[in-house]
Amino acid sequence: MSDRTRRLATDDPALYELQSAREEWETRQAARVVTAMGAPTVTHAKEVRAEEGALVVCDPTPGAFSVYLPSVPKGRMGAVVTVVNASCSRTAITIRVGDGSDTINGETSVILKRAYGVATFVKVTSTKWLATGDVPNPHGEYYISTAAATVIGAGETDTYEKMAGTTTAGDLRSFTMPSNNRLTYTGACTRLFKFQAVLSTGSSASNTLYHSAFAKNGTVIETKEIERAISSGAVDQGASALLAIIEMDKDDYVEVWVKSDKAASLTVNHGVVVADEEG
Repeated sequence: MSDRTRRLATDDPALYELQSAREEWETRQAARVVTAMGAPTVTHAKEVRAEEGALVVCDPTPGAFSVYLPSVPKGRMGAVVTVVNASCSRTAITIRVGDGSDTINGETSVILKRAYGVATFVKVTSTKWLATGDVPNPHGEYYISTAAATVIGAGETDTYEKMAGTTTAGDLRSFTMPSNNRLTYTGACTRLFKFQAVLSTGSSASNTLYHSAFAKNGTVIETKEIERAISSGAVDQGASALLAIIEMDKDDYVEVWVKSDKAASLTVNHGVVVADEEG
């Protein structure tokens, strides 16, 4: 109790009650600020369980950890939680639902990786949280780590084949790469994505006209294909770029496919494929 409140206790009982209530409220608000330090190692990641109205100030520099939103009994509609990365570290702070039936932007978790980033979470229904701020949109990428030839037989000219080669996944959020040359969307909501690819391709045959395109669920999107002439076989590395806006539902997948106007072995020696949510 402050000195002022003690004086009011004898001078004005009504003001005493008001001041006491204010100090109690300020104490409760101060208790809602949670300072969360990262764990010493990722394998012993710290868990922070936030209450309604909490401001969770995080320093993930020592290691990744999770912040759990209030569960359904406490997470009434209108509840707000704010999570802050108070450092320049890009180590992931994972914000998770506190109840198995809840979702955050349609997902069970989101991440905050931006240095000095801020994300606010609002309970908009009994089971749904809306996240705004520095929460990354769904995205995915892979690159060609080991090249391999895609063989176009004599009877297969002008027929698309899935691009061969070993690919390695990069940063994935709501995407997986379950097999080579495939990005599978795992999000709960239907979304539009901008798919981009940059490819460096050689051919076993000279004077070859080859095409490349994205394929969704095994169906080539030929309206958005790119063609490139290779004049000197494997010596000539033809660079090409693909771009397409593709609507994706849960478990839809996208691959790169190629074809040639003559029998040849097409080898994509270098390349990267990226998907980012549009809009």
